[in-house]
Amino acid sequence: MEEARKQLTERRYDLIITTASRKFGGEPKEYANAWDDFVEAGSRIAVVADNPEVSEDSIECLTRPAFGSEQIGDCGTERAEAIARPDPLVAAAGLVPNTFVVDLTQYFCTEDRCPSVIGNVIVYRDIGSHVTATYFSTLAPALVDGLRRVIAA
Repeated sequence: MEEARKQLTERRYDLIITTASRKFGGEPKEYANAWDDFVEAGSRIAVVADNPEVSEDSIECLTRPAFGSEQIGDCGTERAEAIARPDPLVAAAGLVPNTFVVDLTQYFCTEDRCPSVIGNVIVYRDIGSHVTATYFSTLAPALVDGLRRVIAA
């Protein structure tokens, strides 16, 4: 860890990309303190906001024997539940200059729900809120656009 920190501090990287699970928390101030040296060295920080959390029922819904295309809309997590835990990295980004947030939540959730299937693609592969490779491939253009905006800022 110290070697990585040393390299990130001694070299000037145009952009450092970071993310973390909101499930494990952490204090925003601790993240901000860790990033201060990188920003002082001239780097920008891009925080990729954690994806919304998935409920256990949302995953189990997809495995029910009677599951079919007509039930797709029934599987999902309420948005309020999916984003209930604050993302400490997003909060930390507000404390450090030259730190930007790329938030893809709009690609996971409607105004009130985060469906388990979007565009006929299963979103999460497990209760740990890990996104399927297939769904993430649909997000790649949005992630690239977000990072380009950070670089251009």
